[in-house]
Amino acid sequence: MAVQPEGAPCWADATFSDLEGAKNFYGDVLGWTFAQASAEYGDYTQAYADGKAVAAVVPPMPGQPEAPSQWCLYFAARDTDATAARIRDNGGEVLMEPMQVGDFGT
Repeated sequence: MAVQPEGAPCWADATFSDLEGAKNFYGDVLGWTFAQASAEYGDYTQAYADGKAVAAVVPPMPGQPEAPSQWCLYFAARDTDATAARIRDNGGEVLMEPMQVGDFGT
């Protein structure tokens, strides 16, 4: 995957309580196909357009079955810890500390 410039959108995923319904919807509307769910990552399922990974869908976190459907947009950062510190320094709130997710990135 090409390295994105600092601050550029680089990935999106979405949480849906009806994961199969979401896959059917985005499959029909956008022509996406889906990989097998990864139990290792909470049934995280990558979506593909023309064979290229474009996003992912995932069920709500345990204990949040009634959470609303929501999209999450990720931004490229060369140093995620430094970016989290800049967020705090500028009055923002970091809801989840940066963490490595397998071979996908941080």
